[in-house]
Amino acid sequence: MRMQILAFSSLLLLGGCMHYARFTSSDFNRGNASTTQFARDNYECRTSAVVGENMAGGGGDLRGVYNRAYERCMKQRGYASNDIELLGFGG
Repeated sequence: MRMQILAFSSLLLLGGCMHYARFTSSDFNRGNASTTQFARDNYECRTSAVVGENMAGGGGDLRGVYNRAYERCMKQRGYASNDIELLGFGG
C-alpha cells in the first residue's frame, strides 16, 4: 500500500512539472506567415507575457500567467496552437 501511494504521488509531481513548461513558438503553427513575421510576433508575445508575469508579483502560478498571456497574444495574431490543450491551457 505504501508503494502505491508513493507511485501515485510521484506521478502527480511529474504531471505538475509538465504543466508548468513555458510555451514557445514551437507550440504554435506558423501557417502562411513568413519566418520573419512569425519570429517578430513570437518575440512581441514573449515580451508582453513576461511583462504580465512580472506584474503578477512573486506569488502564485507565474508560469500559468505567462502561458495564458503568450497563448492569447499568439492566437490574436492568427496562429493556431499545436496541442496546447494537452497542457491544460487550451481555449
